[in-house]
Amino acid sequence: MNTRLPSTPLGRLRGIAVGVHWSTLGAVITSVVAASLLPQAAPGHPALVYCSTTVLAALARGWFSGHLATSALPSA
Repeated sequence: MNTRLPSTPLGRLRGIAVGVHWSTLGAVITSVVAASLLPQAAPGHPALVYCSTTVLAALARGWFSGHLATSALPSA
């Protein structure tokens, strides 16, 4: 069973299909949070701290969302 969500096609580049996967949105949100929101909320830390915090939060959210989705499935 294929549970991956399909990418959104953008077109073709030299005959190769080009698309954007839904997870790209998560990467963009993580970058925005690391670059703008966290430095304002907790100033004075190195950029590495902001980046690692947002990456860990994104991974935790992804794991938690995936866990909820799979635990709601009926057992076989």
